[in-house]
Amino acid sequence: MPARLLLASVASLHVLGGALRASPEPSAGHVAGWQCALNERPHLAGLARAPAGVASFHLLNSSSAAGNVLAVDPSSLGEMTLKGTDFLVTFYAPWCKYSQLFVLNGGVHAPLERLSTALEKRGGPRVFKFNIEEHERPVGFQFEGVPTIILVTEAGKRKVEYMANPLDLDKLVAFVVARASHKPAQHISLAAALNATRSA
Repeated sequence: MPARLLLASVASLHVLGGALRASPEPSAGHVAGWQCALNERPHLAGLARAPAGVASFHLLNSSSAAGNVLAVDPSSLGEMTLKGTDFLVTFYAPWCKYSQLFVLNGGVHAPLERLSTALEKRGGPRVFKFNIEEHERPVGFQFEGVPTIILVTEAGKRKVEYMANPLDLDKLVAFVVARASHKPAQHISLAAALNATRSA
C-alpha cells in the first residue's frame, strides 16, 4: 500500500478507548446518560460487527459466571412477540460500560439477573437479553442506545421502553408490575424479592 494512501486511511480514523473506529454517524434519537449511543460502537477495520467465527469480546470482572437470563435472537424474539405472553427484553452491547454494569458483570448477581429473579418470584414477565453485536436489530424495535429495556405486552401490540436508569431495580420492577398485562402477585413485597436476590 502506498504511504500516502495508508496515511489518508489512518487519518480518517479516530482512537476511542483504545479501539480504532470510523467517524460516528449522526445520532437519530436521544441517548440517556446511562446508555452508550449506537453510533459510538467500536468499528475495527470498518466492520460493524465481528466477522463470522470471531467471538465477541466481554469485559467481565472475576466474579462473573453464566446467569439464568436467556439470550434471544431475532427469530426467537419474533416468536415470543407473537405468543401473547408479556416479557422484558434488554438490548445490550458487550463494549458498552453501562451494559457491562447492568447485564454482564457479576454473573448470577448482575442487576439483570437479580431483576429476573425478583420478577419470577412475583409471577411477573420473563426477562431476556439480546446482544446487538451478535445479531441485527430485530424488526419493530427502535432504539439509539444500550442498554435499552423494553416491556412487550398484549401479543406484541404494545412495546414500552423503560426510560430511567435500570440500576435502580426498585423503580424498574415497579415499572414492569404497573404495565404488565397480567399483574404479578402483590403478596410478595418488592423489597423482599430484591433482597432475596442480593443474598443468593
